[in-house]
Amino acid sequence: MAINFAHAPPCGNAVSLAVMPVRRGDAWASAWRLLRRTDDAFAGADDPTAVVVAEGDDASELFSVFDYQGLTNGQPTWYQHYVRFGDEPWEPHGDPVSITPAYLAEPLFASPDLAGLVRERLALGLAEEVKVGRLRHETGAIPVLTAQPLIDQVKLPVVTVILTDRRAEVRGIGEGLLPDQFDGEFWSVYEGWLDRSTLQIAVWSLNHSDRLRLRDAVQRILMLNLPVLDAAGYLTPDLSEADSADFENYGAPTFQSIFTLSCLHAALVRDQAIPLRITEVPVNAEATYY
Repeated sequence: MAINFAHAPPCGNAVSLAVMPVRRGDAWASAWRLLRRTDDAFAGADDPTAVVVAEGDDASELFSVFDYQGLTNGQPTWYQHYVRFGDEPWEPHGDPVSITPAYLAEPLFASPDLAGLVRERLALGLAEEVKVGRLRHETGAIPVLTAQPLIDQVKLPVVTVILTDRRAEVRGIGEGLLPDQFDGEFWSVYEGWLDRSTLQIAVWSLNHSDRLRLRDAVQRILMLNLPVLDAAGYLTPDLSEADSADFENYGAPTFQSIFTLSCLHAALVRDQAIPLRITEVPVNAEATYY
């Protein structure tokens, strides 16, 4: 075998390696061992100062090794592969390979979170509703907040948009949703699942008439923005609504409509890995890997 591939995955403190078969003539190596050091001064297959990352006695197959024990981000790590044929002494195969673990999470989607997107679209839509006279507010704009309002510090009516839940809804084999993609230089590898985000959108008013007008406007704006949600990657939106009122906890009665909006969306990270290339040769010749 030989170390054909070494890559620092974006999770950090880890190294992914591919160890390829080694053959001498028609005979495969009978055992292999992969060692790790913080420098390239390997003292042999039994180096007491090196870490044995992996070893085995089947040297005719490709092995994928994921090393995640005791690695430090930013610190170069060296690997040396050793093989043995029968009862012969261990011998190094190939030069030491160096790789530096690093943490780098690159989100696939840079779009806003669901709560941020909905708050923005509601604020824009409500501004238009006020402009055409279907809604009124003494400040000229209906506030759309990201937390419950302090009634003595805001003028009702207001709308709040709060994320109440986000959880993995659909899991895939290997946590993969998209196939690997090759751009001519790197493989883009995606990991993740489908999340379901749930928002609570609350209408706060001082009387039932204002609540009725505002809740209808909120529902209308959400329906008008279904193409926006779709374009941003939020799928299968589901909306429910319930009215409530509070006559005790605030200085004046408050009338509310509570919308619950949930959507599916991808939760993915992307890793860019160098390609693994293998040159195929006849069975009785030694393979060249690069």
